[in-house]
Amino acid sequence: MLSRAKTKEIVFHRPHPSKLCVFPSPIDDIERVKSVKLLGIYFTDTLSMKEHIDQTVAVCNQRLYLLCQLKRQNLSVECLDRIFDAIIVSKLLYASPSWYGYTNTEQFNTIQKLFTKAHRWGLTETLYDAGDLFEGRDLQLFKSMCHSSHCLNHLLPPERNVSYNLRARGHAHQLIAHKYARTRNSYIVRTLYNNM
Repeated sequence: MLSRAKTKEIVFHRPHPSKLCVFPSPIDDIERVKSVKLLGIYFTDTLSMKEHIDQTVAVCNQRLYLLCQLKRQNLSVECLDRIFDAIIVSKLLYASPSWYGYTNTEQFNTIQKLFTKAHRWGLTETLYDAGDLFEGRDLQLFKSMCHSSHCLNHLLPPERNVSYNLRARGHAHQLIAHKYARTRNSYIVRTLYNNM
């Protein structure tokens, strides 16, 4: 049975103000919201990742304070590195294939500044490159998806049948035609084109 008190409605639409949207009428007793947290990811009605990045970086900044306290207690650099990976890097990489493609330069730079600050404060020996981390996670999931036994394999387009073999390719799947940047930035389309 659906609990109307816990149910929210969100209507996705184009962010551009000139694209006037005709919204459906709201459902009785269900609140319509502009953003919602679903499985730990904040989604807005315009598919902007600003709220998710802001919330995630805010949590990571609180965790940096914890790491600073541990450093003052003379915790070794190796231990700080492991804790940084466990509570900062894992938080930022959580479900990143689903949202990374929708980040803009400003949001990406916010994440990179967090890594730079942590390295400058001596909380990690590694100066992480956010782009390498996210692209590595994308590729890792894509390689797993290419196996027929993977639960997401059915989302990939069919494989191409070509009679020539000019060079090694990253995958044998057909490319998905796209018209809009939002479609191009979605995970499946993005990885198909990035790993040709």
